[in-house]
Amino acid sequence: MRASLSFTLPEEKEEHEHAVKAQHYYVALGEFDDHLRRKLKYEELPEEVRVIYEQIREEFRNIINSWDIKL
Repeated sequence: MRASLSFTLPEEKEEHEHAVKAQHYYVALGEFDDHLRRKLKYEELPEEVRVIYEQIREEFRNIINSWDIKL
């Protein structure tokens, strides 16, 4: 099976860039999620800071999941 994308350049330059850099976006999202996980798992944080990190990670994961992105 093969799939290909076609863009009319220069009109669809931005869409083309998004498609070409999709793997970079995916990796960056994964690295950010891992950064939050490491903060919560390995750092001694004051309870109020920990709660904020937990809320941020939960919301981040909710957004990622709503777009059907599996990290």
